[in-house]
Formats: sequence, C-alpha cells, structure tokens
Amino acid sequence: MTDRVFEILRRRCRNKKEGWLFPARRKDIKVSYLTSITKHFAQAREKAGLPKTLVLYCGRHDFGTMITAKTGNLKAVMKVMGHKDFKTAMRY
Repeated sequence: MTDRVFEILRRRCRNKKEGWLFPARRKDIKVSYLTSITKHFAQAREKAGLPKTLVLYCGRHDFGTMITAKTGNLKAVMKVMGHKDFKTAMRY
C-alpha cells in the first residue's frame, strides 16, 4: 500500500481502531492493521505453482496496460498510476 493510499485511509477512518482493509491478527505488532500484502501474495503464488519471478508489482503494470487498452485515456491512466511524465505512462 502506498503512503498516499495509507494517508487517505487514515483520514477516512479517523480515530477508528478496527475495520481497516487488512486487520492484523498478530500480537507482536503494535498497530491493528497491516500495510502490506506481500506475504499473502507470495503464499498465493506458491499455492498456485507460479514462478517466483511473478512479483506483486507485476499487477500494477498489468492494470496500467489493461486500463489503457480499454479506455485509451492516457490522462486518466497517468492520474490513477501517479505518473507526472507522459513518457512513463506511454509504456502501458
């Protein structure tokens, strides 16, 4: 989860101590939420028999490619992906 998304959720949830996206069940952490799904992704990848070269970040690129193909709206893709330079977004 990016810092930007985390901050948006923090503002929306205000003083809530529960009900975050990924509630933590671990007792060894001081907060009641998790900020990463990397471990869960790795477990799912292994269970599915997919190669370790498939990393969570691949999903971001797939999303960018699919949304560009479906909408053709480069400006919207740039906004959603957080790109300020069109050359970066053009990869999709």
